[in-house]
Amino acid sequence: MEEGAKPGVVRVRVMYRERAVPDARVTAVRNPGVELLEERVATRSLADGRAELVLAPGSWYVAASADSPELFGWHGSNPVQVRPGEAVEITVPAVPAPPPAAVAGVPAGEEAVAGVVALDGDAVAGAGVTFYLDGTTLFRGPGYLEAETDANGAFAARVSPGRYWLIARRRSGSQPFGPLGVGDDFGFYPGNPVEVRAGERITVRIPAVRVLKKSGWHSPSTLRTRVTGTIRDRAGRPLAGYRAFLHAKASLLGKPDFVSEPSGPDGSYLIWVDREGRYFLGARAEIGQARGEREAIGLPGGAPDEGIAVRLGEGELQGRDIVVGEQSAP
Repeated sequence: MEEGAKPGVVRVRVMYRERAVPDARVTAVRNPGVELLEERVATRSLADGRAELVLAPGSWYVAASADSPELFGWHGSNPVQVRPGEAVEITVPAVPAPPPAAVAGVPAGEEAVAGVVALDGDAVAGAGVTFYLDGTTLFRGPGYLEAETDANGAFAARVSPGRYWLIARRRSGSQPFGPLGVGDDFGFYPGNPVEVRAGERITVRIPAVRVLKKSGWHSPSTLRTRVTGTIRDRAGRPLAGYRAFLHAKASLLGKPDFVSEPSGPDGSYLIWVDREGRYFLGARAEIGQARGEREAIGLPGGAPDEGIAVRLGEGELQGRDIVVGEQSAP
């Protein structure tokens, strides 16, 4: 911990099928897979499944495991943002731990990672399995490569020898970005990172959990703030079903940094932000697809601006209204 930095506290409860998991190993990792920067703090849960981690400020990935029965849990909203002097309470849902990875020999140049994504023993079809090289991207957005599971929940990808972190996501809706919603599936391979050596094919099983409630936050704090407003057309009529977003690039090209849920009947939107910076506000009817030349893009006041300076702990940036017109973004 940096000298003079006040720690924060993460209070964890480990649960398996709505029952507390006692004596679970609860681990928090910062900068996973990043050479010389990875940090690890561990403790054990009490009889009620609760544990407390005192951590330096920063982004931490919280997981848990148990031996009898063999369980593994990963906090679905990782990383947990730890702020000086603040306490955060989270739940880690556990699932049966999968068997160890199987290793088979293959000719040089045909190295691969294959496996199955399953939820309660049932195959998860149509899940995207993303391969990340380390935790520098917070395990979000595009990775080194991605494979998709078939009807049997199986996937396979040719890779170069190296280490990979495997994350599985199956979205029940059409939105490819933003927090997972109710009915979506999420899986983090307990054996991460997977190490592939020359002449090896690694086979794994990724356990998934069903998102039972909408992820996200309910109130601002020094950990986060929110941007709110309305989305309207040039005639002032509210537009429902549009998604507002914040982008680090003024061009608004590429994956946005933060995305709202679809706007309501009154055109209202809400974007949660947990990272300070200057962002450019926009709105689209569909995010994740190539932009059409004459697509109706929403911009603040209907025109490009100088962006929004977001500072955490400011509460709420209100009245950021977006006007959608028949134009392309800058």
